[in-house]
Amino acid sequence: VRPYVSEKAAGHESRGEYSFVVSGSASKSDIKRAIKALYGVMPARVRTVNVEGKIARFRGGAGRRSDWKKAMVQMPKGTTINIHEGV
Repeated sequence: VRPYVSEKAAGHESRGEYSFVVSGSASKSDIKRAIKALYGVMPARVRTVNVEGKIARFRGGAGRRSDWKKAMVQMPKGTTINIHEGV
């Protein structure tokens, strides 16, 4: 869906590991194919985690943010991609 930008994710980029927000139904092989199509590099490894939405207050009432899926994609040694292009 989009790159995931955080302080921790920025630190991982120096090691060739990039984080993305992906569709909840995406499998690891789907993610590998999408990265190959977008950036032209086949990832060495893909790890995924389902992130639970936080409980928040909206207009005085309790609410809940949506659950989402995060993928951590590790590139082969010596390979980098530019996920911040156009930002």
